[in-house]
Amino acid sequence: MARQARVALSRRRFLATSAALGMGTVLGRLRAATRPAATAPAATSAAATLPLITRMIPASGERLPAIGIGTDAFRKEVREEIRTELQRMSELGGSVIDTAAAYGDSEALIGDALAALGARTRMFIATKLTASAGASGAAGAESFARSLARLRTDRIDLLQVHNLNGVAALIPQMQEWKKAGRIRYIGVTTSRGSQHAELLDTMRNHPLDFIQVDYSLGNREAAEAILPLAQERKLAV
Repeated sequence: MARQARVALSRRRFLATSAALGMGTVLGRLRAATRPAATAPAATSAAATLPLITRMIPASGERLPAIGIGTDAFRKEVREEIRTELQRMSELGGSVIDTAAAYGDSEALIGDALAALGARTRMFIATKLTASAGASGAAGAESFARSLARLRTDRIDLLQVHNLNGVAALIPQMQEWKKAGRIRYIGVTTSRGSQHAELLDTMRNHPLDFIQVDYSLGNREAAEAILPLAQERKLAV
């Protein structure tokens, strides 16, 4: 029990410290669940005054906050909370929003919130073609059109092939969208160690700007080959 308490406390301190360092993190409902309410004002105040930690996109030199917000848990039942979190994220200098066509209502909720806040131009939206619709070019185009409509935008900052599904068919099409100004960056994603070999092949043989890969304190497999190759090929991770 004592060890569990120390782990929980360490997590709370980490979350509070992350905000205090100005990392652009918006934690949504996790914030209330994992951090004592008394620490929130101090952390928020510090986050508003300390420098924002950013990283450069190798393909362009553009800089982004090192941490963004994941939205796979966004649901209609917390619409107002989502708007509040995105507003606060923008106020603190955050901009990166990660979503996907396969994340239920997420894209639509983001689009509605950013439209209401007038914040679209301040945000960097990364979305993904749904895996089920990514097997062919035509299906990928339909998925992309739906994402644009749901997000209420005419351009996506980063469009990615979700879980490497349909890479051969979709990457050439995404290149055309990029040339036309409909997307700014091209990427692929996976969260499965079983796909790492395929990811390496994709990185070597397709023109990418970004990759998204599973990597954490408990899972460092990507450090063996994927991260070194990303550095070699100048890909954002």
